[in-house]
Amino acid sequence: MAGNLNYVLDPTHQFVGKLTKDEVVNFTASRLFSITGQVKDKTGKGLANAFVQALGPFSPQADTDSNGNYRLNSIVEAGTYTITARLNSYVVEPNGALVTNVSSDQTLDFVAHQATTTSAISGFVRDPNGNGVANVRVQLSGSLSGLG
Repeated sequence: MAGNLNYVLDPTHQFVGKLTKDEVVNFTASRLFSITGQVKDKTGKGLANAFVQALGPFSPQADTDSNGNYRLNSIVEAGTYTITARLNSYVVEPNGALVTNVSSDQTLDFVAHQATTTSAISGFVRDPNGNGVANVRVQLSGSLSGLG
């Protein structure tokens, strides 16, 4: 393979006690990729200091730079990640983008809208077949600090 690829091993380590015979120790190497992108407002201007996080086999996180750009490293090959972005006083879309079966570097941009105190929250809970699930408790947490 060309280039300088990074890998992660599974398992990360194996213990071999006192050697009294030949032993076989196997590892699976998975490539590591990056997810990059920008958090911008509705006019396309990059927004600084947004927090971006990937939830998956590893959970890298980053803050956007002065142009709204971010980079999440250590994204494992074939992994599934939910990518979220947050910024005080803004509602960011998409809200939890799903990236599946990663096989290369990815790009994902977010658009942030100035939050208002009259925003509504709605959604659904579905089983793996897409059917609605009744009587599930959903809890809202967080803060509206910074809204004026």
